[in-house]
Amino acid sequence: MGTLASGLTCAFALILTLATFAQTNASLPAKAHPAPQVSGKLIDTDGIRRLSVAYQQDSNPRTFTGTINAECALPASAASGNGKPLPLSEIPIGTEMTLFYVPRKSGNVVLALRLDQVRHKGSQLPQGVSIPCFAQAQQSKP
Repeated sequence: MGTLASGLTCAFALILTLATFAQTNASLPAKAHPAPQVSGKLIDTDGIRRLSVAYQQDSNPRTFTGTINAECALPASAASGNGKPLPLSEIPIGTEMTLFYVPRKSGNVVLALRLDQVRHKGSQLPQGVSIPCFAQAQQSKP
C-alpha cells in the first residue's frame, strides 16, 4: 500500500507541476511583431486627430484613414531633451509618409509616422525619422 500511496503522490505532484507550468506559460506576453504600416501621400487631415493617405496596392489606388490618440512629438534634440509637439495641421498635403498603425474595430490607430518626402519649400520637418503619436503609460509609484 505504501508504494501505491507514494505513486499517487508522485502522480499528483507531476499533474500539479504541469498545471502550474501551463498556467505560467499562458500568462507570458505574445512575441513582439512589427506594427502594420502603409506608405503613401497625405491627401487629407482634420489637423488634429485624423489623417488620410493615398497609396497603391497591386496597381489599384487605395485610401488609408487613421486617427491618433495623442499628439505626435518630434524627437528631442540632444540639447533640450524634450520632444516638440507636431500638430497634424503642420504636415503639408502631398507629403510622402509612412504610417505605423494598429487595426481596431473602431478604426485604424496610428502609433507613429515617418515623413519620407516633404514637398514644401523651406519645411523644417525632419524626413526619415520615426515620430511617435501615442501617450506613454504613466507608471504608478510604489
